[in-house]
Amino acid sequence: LKLKFNLNALYFLEQQYGDIDVALEEVKNGKIKSLIAITTAALSAGMNRQEPYTEEEVSDMVQIEDLEPLAKALQLMLGSVKGDTTTPSESD
Repeated sequence: LKLKFNLNALYFLEQQYGDIDVALEEVKNGKIKSLIAITTAALSAGMNRQEPYTEEEVSDMVQIEDLEPLAKALQLMLGSVKGDTTTPSESD
């Protein structure tokens, strides 16, 4: 599946949280609901299918063993949104 973080994904998060900075901060703080929300937004923006994913579908798809690589991918995407040029180290 393709994750894409574009204006549609940001808009989806803004609708849910009222403020994009609040949404991004909650994701960075590891809140599970926000992780589901941002993953839903990124999968839906990635045009993986015609209809957007629901949060319930995404939370059913993501397994515990997927959390670490997913968190790293989201961290990279969030860094590009906030202008952060650092990347996670190989040991993370």
